[in-house]
Amino acid sequence: MLALRSKMGRKYLPKIRSYWLWQLAGTALAPVAVLVAATPGLTATFAASEGFLQLQNFSHNPYATDTVANTAAFSMISAPGDNAAAIAAADAIFVNSPGGDIPCPFSPFSSTPCLQSSAVNLAGGVGIDYFAAGASQAQVIGNFFVPQGDIFSFDFFAALNLNTSIDTPTKEMADSAISLGFLLVNNTDMPNLQILDYFHLQANLVTPGNDSFSLVKIPNIYLSNYGLVYQGEEQESITAYGQGYLSHSFSEDAHITLIEYQANHVTATARAPEPSAALGLIILGILGVGRRLLRRFF
Repeated sequence: MLALRSKMGRKYLPKIRSYWLWQLAGTALAPVAVLVAATPGLTATFAASEGFLQLQNFSHNPYATDTVANTAAFSMISAPGDNAAAIAAADAIFVNSPGGDIPCPFSPFSSTPCLQSSAVNLAGGVGIDYFAAGASQAQVIGNFFVPQGDIFSFDFFAALNLNTSIDTPTKEMADSAISLGFLLVNNTDMPNLQILDYFHLQANLVTPGNDSFSLVKIPNIYLSNYGLVYQGEEQESITAYGQGYLSHSFSEDAHITLIEYQANHVTATARAPEPSAALGLIILGILGVGRRLLRRFF
């Protein structure tokens, strides 16, 4: 069951163009896929989380930028013949070319500066007692000066794609989650920072369990296009995107900071009749890391 925390509109979606992420993912998990096909009697789980966020066509150039990308992946098997694997990849870039001579990735006809983050996390396994998890975080920061009377603006495109799959609900679990968006902060008066605008897109698939999706934005952010596609049962997926622009006018000189972020995590596990205490501690540790990443800003 999908719990929608904001009402969405159109139910169609264009293809997301970060194909290289899925090519990497397919290569990394190929041994697990082969084993699943060769041994249909064993239970199998799979979880995937992909995110993409790009901001471009800025009205002002930044005077300082920074990027951060962190990943973690872990897998463990506890029974002979089991197999499990996990990967986590993340990328964060800020292209700052005031003359506009460097094209934006994935948008070669857009003017710079532009910034983007992308990530993919996958976990899968086959057998009776295993655990696999991946988590990633990407963050891009830009500092701008906006003179009195100017309007600060940019275009954005945000997209996510989650998948989970299990064979036996009583013995297996797959979890896929993502949180991405951006904040605009007024730091002219450093002791009294003020969040001016934000956009936040979040989704979570828990199989078996309750799924959720939310899209949150506050004034000065306008959506020109958006979509949501959801499928439930034991092979679940959710794909969503939001496209639009931010436009914020300033009545006084202002120093502002733009923070683009995303955090993803996935887990895939199968439980033996008597799971070990060590496995339980590892599961809690990895899930804790993923949840801390998701709560970094919200």
